[in-house]
Amino acid sequence: MPAPALVGSVVVTSAAALAGFVRPIPRKLREVVFVVLGASMGSAVTPDTIEGVMKWPGSMVALGLAVAAMVAVSYLTLRRGFGFDRTTAFYASPPGALSAILVMASTTGADMSKVAVVQVFRVFVLVAAVPAVVTMTGAQPAVVHSLPQAGALMTAAILALAAVGATVAYVIRLPAG
Repeated sequence: MPAPALVGSVVVTSAAALAGFVRPIPRKLREVVFVVLGASMGSAVTPDTIEGVMKWPGSMVALGLAVAAMVAVSYLTLRRGFGFDRTTAFYASPPGALSAILVMASTTGADMSKVAVVQVFRVFVLVAAVPAVVTMTGAQPAVVHSLPQAGALMTAAILALAAVGATVAYVIRLPAG
């Protein structure tokens, strides 16, 4: 598990941000990074992934309901308990997909600092707590099989298609295009 590298990176980056050393990334560079992240996430979906989802429809429905419940509870807690406005609470509530959430929130009137703090805190807790819990309980982590590595030509093609997709999404004004 890459826990030490993840925890160390999160702690140092968070400390630097709190100390005022981190500056916003220029918009164009941020968009390029999001295209690369999108290409990375999208290229991980394989026919085997889709086949696995189709084998467990009940689990997928239960997962969808559980995530919807978590988002609803988080939304209500942020609205009523912390006074977040609707848009900010909406984007701060979903678990996972940190980069996608931040991209979508940045195209709205959400308070980006609040969204980022809640989302990064969630990631920090997972990165810091899960390895500790696994270690304390003696649970054995699942064996992870790596995906085949794409060659330079395939990587260039994936990135080019991702750029085209991002451009089309931007032109037709999809949220977080």
